[in-house]
This record gives sequence, C-alpha cells and structure tokens, in this order.
Amino acid sequence: MQPMFAVEQKGNWKREGEWGLKLHRAKVELECDKKLKRFSVESAIQADFAENTYEELLEKAYVRAEFFKPLCVTMGKFKAPFGANLLTKERELWTVYRSHTSDHIKDDLQVGSYRMGATVSGKLGFLGEEEYAAGIFYYEGSAVEGLERSDIVACPVAYVSYSPFKKLTLSYGFAAPEPGVSLVTGERETYRMYLHDIGVELRIKKWLQFFAEGFVGVDTTKVKTVRELLPTYNENVAYSLYALESSVIDIGKKASVRLTGGIEFLNGLEYVGLARQNRDYYFASVLSACLRIADSFSAQASYDNRYDHTFSSTGYRRMALQFGYDARLEFGQAKKGKKKKEDAE
Repeated sequence: MQPMFAVEQKGNWKREGEWGLKLHRAKVELECDKKLKRFSVESAIQADFAENTYEELLEKAYVRAEFFKPLCVTMGKFKAPFGANLLTKERELWTVYRSHTSDHIKDDLQVGSYRMGATVSGKLGFLGEEEYAAGIFYYEGSAVEGLERSDIVACPVAYVSYSPFKKLTLSYGFAAPEPGVSLVTGERETYRMYLHDIGVELRIKKWLQFFAEGFVGVDTTKVKTVRELLPTYNENVAYSLYALESSVIDIGKKASVRLTGGIEFLNGLEYVGLARQNRDYYFASVLSACLRIADSFSAQASYDNRYDHTFSSTGYRRMALQFGYDARLEFGQAKKGKKKKEDAE
C-alpha cells in the first residue's frame, strides 16, 4: 500500500498558479509467488485509486513464469520496458516529477506506460550483471496523441542494461510504435517511427551520484503531391538530454536526506510522429529535497522551471510538496529479513 499526497502549484512566468492538494498516488498491490519443481510463477494485481477513470484504475495485472534466471515469460498488463527514467520506481525517484521527456514518451507516444502485452526477459552474468527484456505491447488508437484510429496498434519494445560493477549501470531501450495516419495537412502521413533511449547511472559515493538519459526519436514522413507520381520521404529527428546530480546525507540510523539538482534540454520532442518538421526547443531545470525515514515515510519538495526558446509566457514552473508512506504485509512462509520484492512501478 503506497498512498502519496502532493500539494502543487503550476503557472507560467506572467501569472502564478494556485496551490492545490492532489492525491498523487494511492496504490494497493497484491503479489503471489509459487515455486514449482521446474519453474516458479509470480502474479500481481495493482490498483491506483488516484486515477479518475475506471479503465485506469486497474494499473497492473500480470502472470510471470520464471524457468531459470536467464528466461522469464510475462503476460498481462504491466509496464513496458522502455526509458531509464520511466523504469525507475516512483518511490525511488530523485525528484517529485519525472522528466519532461518521460511525460512525452508515456502520455503522448503511449510507450513506457502500463499496457497489455507479453515479454521475454532474464538476468545474465557473462561480463557483470546484464538484464534484458523484449516483447510486444498493444493499445487502441494511434501512438500519437490526437490522431484517431480504431484498430489495435502493436508496439515492439526491447531493453538491455549492463552493470560492469555495482556503482555503474548502463541501459538502452528501443521501441517502434506504429504511428498511424496523420491528419495534419492531408498530404502527409507518418510512415514509421523509431525511439531510442540511453541511460547512465553512476553512484560514486552516497554524496556523489549522477543520472543521465538521452532520447532520440526518428519519424519518417511520406509526402504525396499531385505533380509527383511517387511519394517522397522526409526524416525528422527529435532528441533530448536529461541530467541529475544527487547527494544523500544520513541523519542517524534510519533517516536520510537527498538533495538533487538537474537540467533538461529538449528539441522537437513534442512533434515526434506528427508528420511535420519542428525546431522548437526548450530548457528545464529542477531542484529537489527529500527526507526519508525508516524506508517507509518520505517527504519531498521539488521546484521545476521550464524555459522555451522564445522566453515567452509559454514557459512555466511547477512546485510540489509530496508526502508518502509505504506499508508492506507478508503472509504465508515469508521469512523475517527476506529481501523485499521490487514493485514494477
């Protein structure tokens, strides 16, 4: 059970927004593990009561069969393995909000969110600690927000991570969502779209930790004209870079404070898959402080300021105070001191 409340304010440079209380997260998750002779089965159901619609209430429901560590098969509704920042569990984020890049990937392109699908995954140990996941996810509608489509769209996804030693983790994600037909001009349509994500996390000391994520989105636009018999193809590239530096300071044995600062640069990301070229770019900066007690209670403050390239009123800032509590109950033959299961947030 993970209830999280946030008091937040959003506004642009010319006008301040109003403070408001928001139920940021209210998740209840049930997990069941069963070990058989040749493989083990894990199933989970998770509901988020902070969502507004019935369709979004059931966030996760899957069954995973682990034959051995290098081979697991997962089927159901769960988070697609794409995006280093998106795959970070929410209670372990260094800031209240995820990056603007993650918001575009999850909300606009519908990649890296909870979807129906199936994956093959596993953990290897050839050169260090390697993990992989590959599968396909399905959703209704277009991969681009605002474009109508009635059939089921498939999105292949692949993800690999490599840790040569405990303090360094490298990751790469690939997705090829089917964009559907764009209705921007009537003569253009998004022919295909490829998404790439690279993540680096380096933990030198508790007081010196770094996280960086690079994203590249490439879409090919097919242009039809009356004068030309064959259509022409144009390639549009959007990219972003997100970087954080964080320091953890212990207060006693059970409490700690995390201080984080970071920047983000995005170029044309809002128009990936929209069958048109775009050169809009903007910067974002973020500051965050988090107090955690006994790994259960957390209080976090975050300030996020976005500047667009024209330095007009479209730039905005958001501030938030978030409070959360993580409670876990174990039944059956769960041993005391057993390592807790990681929730797939």
